[in-house]
Amino acid sequence: EAKAGRRPVMVEIRSRENVVIGIDVGTTNIRGMLCDLDMRPLCKHQVETRVDHGFEKIMEHIIAMSRDLQSEAKARKKTVHGIGLAVAGLVNRTTGKVEFSPDFGWQDANVYQTVKPALDCPVIIDNVTRVMALSELWHGIGRDYANFACVNVGYGIGSGIVLNGEPIYGHHGLAGEFGHLT
Repeated sequence: EAKAGRRPVMVEIRSRENVVIGIDVGTTNIRGMLCDLDMRPLCKHQVETRVDHGFEKIMEHIIAMSRDLQSEAKARKKTVHGIGLAVAGLVNRTTGKVEFSPDFGWQDANVYQTVKPALDCPVIIDNVTRVMALSELWHGIGRDYANFACVNVGYGIGSGIVLNGEPIYGHHGLAGEFGHLT
């Protein structure tokens, strides 16, 4: 309620017409999902990851899956506002490089520069477990806590840490990892 001036006009985002794409780049599978802005899933895709086929082949799969999901959005008359990639390893969010991933055998793998030119929307890359922690913070049990750690035990092991309601990135965006660090 406004006590003075013009009456307020209530606005809201049209979440069903606007979508995002999330891609989990795993060592066994690459999974992609098209979701509206309320995080309702609209479409899922999955392909087997063949780590032994190398970096370029994995990037080709990511680009193809992203384009397929973008086409699906267009067919449904939805606007894609971005693509998020979750990758195992030490992901430098500033450069978009996977500085080190023991799971993939990558060192200084420039994921962003490889993927971004092929896609016509914003692309964000982050560590898979930090993305899991963000999901818990925004949509899961983490909504009830300002401080928590999310530990991912799967093909590898990693962690995402949330302090005071914010994910910890550190100076170079590499903080919060453990498991393959000494």
